[in-house]
Amino acid sequence: MRMGPYKYFLLQFISCLTWACLMTFLGYFFGFTIKELIGDIKKYEIPIAIGIVITGFVIWIIKDVKKRRNL
Repeated sequence: MRMGPYKYFLLQFISCLTWACLMTFLGYFFGFTIKELIGDIKKYEIPIAIGIVITGFVIWIIKDVKKRRNL
């Protein structure tokens, strides 16, 4: 079954518009919800960044040790 280019464009446009609206709403909703739950996140930025760096470093060390054991 073939679809004409105008019908395809219309359906694609409706699909993209729906997706964009949905993602915008979800981003706004979850952003607002997280802001309400956490509050002022500025005071947590440094500990979160340090935690991410340490977690990444630990994962890297574990993978490196496993790789060296397999050699």
